[in-house]
Amino acid sequence: KFNNTIELILENTTSNVFYILKGSGKSSFSDGNNIKDMYWNEGDIFTMPFIDELLQFESLNDECIIFYSSAQPLIEFLNCKPKKARFSPTIYLKEEMMNEITKFNNEKDAVNRNRNGVLLTNEQMIEEGLNTITHTMWSLMNSIGPNVIQKPHRHNSIAIDLCVDIHPEAEEKEQVYTLMGENLNDKSEIINPVKMLWKKGCTFTTPPGWWHSHHNESSHTAWVFPVQDAGLHTQMRTLDIRFVK
Repeated sequence: KFNNTIELILENTTSNVFYILKGSGKSSFSDGNNIKDMYWNEGDIFTMPFIDELLQFESLNDECIIFYSSAQPLIEFLNCKPKKARFSPTIYLKEEMMNEITKFNNEKDAVNRNRNGVLLTNEQMIEEGLNTITHTMWSLMNSIGPNVIQKPHRHNSIAIDLCVDIHPEAEEKEQVYTLMGENLNDKSEIINPVKMLWKKGCTFTTPPGWWHSHHNESSHTAWVFPVQDAGLHTQMRTLDIRFVK
């Protein structure tokens, strides 16, 4: 959260994902020769690779709030240092994402899908066959329609789920939540689930290998933006993603 200018050091990470929760502004960075500016607004998402200089954020209104996730813990665990960028800085505009999601969710039987949203990727990851937002990270802009249950699925990647939007009434009445647990019963229901109530702008974590389902008991659409280390697992062939039919 900031209302002027801040700087971020990205020299110890190879993947950085930013979601603009509030405000508008710009991020300035060097491509080695020139300073470039990336302008963003509320609801936009952008990614940055490894850069060996500071990334500067400048607010263009009173206050900005940005959700930030990176691969820095992985790099520090490996005790290594990045040398070059694996992908180009990329911005995903809210309007373009919403247009694609609207088209996707208006298709026949869309309500019966396990998830209703769009995966984010870039040219370099498409060329590598990963189709993920970076080479280590994976993200989906997912909507949960009114009175919808998105059935359980699981994967070996860990997920940080950002509750992007939930109607105030639905939040107050605790009508939108995620259930998660280690096992399913013979009806494909999660056994003894942990219940995570959604709160706008807050996050919860889905442990690796746990089944999880999203529930919306309200009359309003809710939105979630998960970030996972599924790019890394995809490369290693260890993701093992499974869906309940």
